[in-house]
Amino acid sequence: MGEDVPRRASQLLEVHLAEYTALTNRCTSWLAFMVPVWAVLAAFLTIVAALWSSFQDHVALLWATGFGAQLIILIWFQTIEEQYRAIFYILHRLRPAVRALVETSDFWTYEPYSAGRCDPLSWWGEWTSPIVAVCLLISAGIYRWPLHEVDHAGLGFNVGALAIQTAKTIVRVRLRLDIARAVPSARGEN
Repeated sequence: MGEDVPRRASQLLEVHLAEYTALTNRCTSWLAFMVPVWAVLAAFLTIVAALWSSFQDHVALLWATGFGAQLIILIWFQTIEEQYRAIFYILHRLRPAVRALVETSDFWTYEPYSAGRCDPLSWWGEWTSPIVAVCLLISAGIYRWPLHEVDHAGLGFNVGALAIQTAKTIVRVRLRLDIARAVPSARGEN
């Protein structure tokens, strides 16, 4: 019976390590998906520029461009959020489970190392896109005042995308702050 406990612990450790590997592979896949997002945005804007001279309703094209750009940026946001979720899970669930089995906290120390080198209150990178979108939408609304039918539709779609973008930013900031708060326990200090 005494031999059963170490064997069961060893098997459980293998399962946890396999889960860790699966999560880090998933993060690598998200990174591979994340990298071309800016190239897709550049290609999208290039296509819009090419369509400009042949498109009769420039106002509708501009509103659609703003909406399309926000959708592409939302893909970027989702990739970051998925990585944050994986890191959060590793720090809050997986690492404590492994620590209980191996009786040490001297493993998976990159996040504590990295967190010690970054400002957890850094907000500018996460809020840049929603702030720029707000400024552009306000500018477009002022420039197009009084709004016409196409402006109402374009503004509505863009404000909806901005609301989603803002909600996703709030989720990412909360996840990042939760990760930062988890760092002392990841170091084994708690």
